[in-house]
Amino acid sequence: MKRFILGLLLAVFVVGSALPLYASTQKTIVLTIGSPVATVNGGSVTLDVAPFIKDSRTFVPLRFVSEQLGANVTYTTKPDGTVDQVIIKMGLDNFPSSTATENINPWMLSDEQITEALQTGKSMHGDLDALSEFKRESYIYYLEGAGAPASELTVSTPYLEIVDSACMNPYFSFDLAKLMAEFLIAETSPVLTEGSPSLRFQVTAYGASFDFCSNLKAALVLPDGSTMFPVTQVVPSYAQQNLFSHSASEAYQAGCTWGFDASRIGRNDTVTFILTRAEGEQRAVIDLSKYK
Repeated sequence: MKRFILGLLLAVFVVGSALPLYASTQKTIVLTIGSPVATVNGGSVTLDVAPFIKDSRTFVPLRFVSEQLGANVTYTTKPDGTVDQVIIKMGLDNFPSSTATENINPWMLSDEQITEALQTGKSMHGDLDALSEFKRESYIYYLEGAGAPASELTVSTPYLEIVDSACMNPYFSFDLAKLMAEFLIAETSPVLTEGSPSLRFQVTAYGASFDFCSNLKAALVLPDGSTMFPVTQVVPSYAQQNLFSHSASEAYQAGCTWGFDASRIGRNDTVTFILTRAEGEQRAVIDLSKYK
């Protein structure tokens, strides 16, 4: 991915009046030929130099684009003071703060939050009923709409993952919890830059056919009305028999997980999760402000 981004920035590409350099679920940068103003996720940013065309080749400001994609740009000089080398270093720590974008990692946990999650999980001592009640108080929704019965949705934050693990494993340590949180935050898809956080939505869905889950799809509607699609997904191709079913409509069940780019999801946002299935849509409105 790093090579692809750098190659894209340095390459010659087809000319247009507006040039979208990088479009993904994380960040979109639009440069217009001859304009000193770019847009980053819809916000205006003033450039030091405008993109231009020379000899049918398009030139863009390398430092600006690189830094917006999370890179640190430095250079070395020759004895006469002219530039010798341009060095581009990619990495999460280099991601710029900008009024045009949200915090790259709004769901990162502090050491204090990790300790709190550990203590909460261990206080349950393997009590699955207590753990289920804890989840139902804040983290579980039932999707409304087409299909019966309602699908169960769990918003699986890094905090909840630690609580879950600490409840089940009495030897789950702070170091393991911190490692888990960092792994969950760094979980990513090839379309995202390294270190992009993924907020996971886990669904237990029910259906009457053995392969109903193969057609399940998910999306999130953000506060601004835009629709975001998952960057990671674990959707089984077929369901398992539901031993606790009470009707033909819930004869089978499937557990599915979708990961959405959390850098676009604020901690206080209200979002709508949409599950599309053969019978139609099921959805839930989720207030993320109550989530840890």
